[in-house]
Amino acid sequence: MNRRILTREDYRMRSLAWVVAAVIPSGQAVAGNMMSLTILDDAVAGSQVEFVDIRDMSSDGRFVTGRVGFNSRDQSQTVAFRWGVDTGFQQLVPTSRLEGASSISACGSIVVGKVSLGEYFRWSDASGFQSLGMPHPLEVASRPFISDDGSTILSSGVSVATWDSNSNLWDSYGSVPSWGVTGLSGDGMTLFGEIDDNQAGFWTAERGLVSLGRLSQFPGAHFTSVFGSTPDANILVGRGTASSGNPSAFRWQPDTGMTVLSGSDEIDFISANAISADGSLIAGVGRYADSGLRGAVAWTERDGLVDLTYLAIARGLLPFEGFSMTTVNALSSDGRVFAGEISTPSGIRGYILTIPSPASLICFALVGGCCVLRRRRACSSCSVQGAVRVLEIA
Repeated sequence: MNRRILTREDYRMRSLAWVVAAVIPSGQAVAGNMMSLTILDDAVAGSQVEFVDIRDMSSDGRFVTGRVGFNSRDQSQTVAFRWGVDTGFQQLVPTSRLEGASSISACGSIVVGKVSLGEYFRWSDASGFQSLGMPHPLEVASRPFISDDGSTILSSGVSVATWDSNSNLWDSYGSVPSWGVTGLSGDGMTLFGEIDDNQAGFWTAERGLVSLGRLSQFPGAHFTSVFGSTPDANILVGRGTASSGNPSAFRWQPDTGMTVLSGSDEIDFISANAISADGSLIAGVGRYADSGLRGAVAWTERDGLVDLTYLAIARGLLPFEGFSMTTVNALSSDGRVFAGEISTPSGIRGYILTIPSPASLICFALVGGCCVLRRRRACSSCSVQGAVRVLEIA
């Protein structure tokens, strides 16, 4: 196995070759060295796209769901969608008066979302679109969530309710108090989010409401919330913000409690949004100390933080300038497929990045053991100042 260090000239030549060869076809995967990148762009909606917002992913990474904003006949519209490796783009709701799809079952066959301020919907391969009505007629409901097997659909307004498919009615979810629910575990047994006094916490029928406590790393912490969990909710991840306003990603485990996920002098891990099923890989958003710009990142216990944009650049999947993955919103169960937002010359789009395995992230580490790939200085064109050294497997 031979390794060589990539220089800035390597990146420049790859960028030129990429631009001369072709622009990424909308909704098509571009493979490189056993990796692939798909960008959901203008072709997905059939007219001028304004943005693509991916919100969730099936367990195997073959389906993503969210919303697309586009301009049709000089009118801006937003539609819910599901995109699949084999099925392509599908509009889920026969209307544009909605906020979009927000959660998908493990196999990708069932999607839930919001049609208006308080009305939810369910879409499935078997039965298509179904309105679920308004679980909280007097409230502005938040996004709905669905369990891995699709049997539990959870509303998350000030009150919490579940959908009864037999009666086609919403039922109160046990004795859950009013609080800020941000997600549901894959097994459908645990709700998590932000509880009283702006603290992260979770709820189960057996244990009731449990606070995750506070972190000494968040002096005067005024906000913590959970954004992701393993299927059994044994590991929770999220974001905490100190009174100074500086956010940090955290991980919570029953035996160790809440711990900050470290970054480096160059990049901070500011929000952990998703986690693999075994808990070994966590992904979300990083912020660069010199520019304040944000980027999509992945974190492992052994390797630390890795910049996904430059991982893609190193494999020739993105040009050297003009593109930057900014968030990871969803992650496959095995930690191989990432999805989120990417900044492009045309605006904010959605991306799906597939890697050979979570262990392959280490192959992109800097010489000297630092796994954070150097990013650009403050520059909106995404160019890099200074050399970027990345180990490549030849």
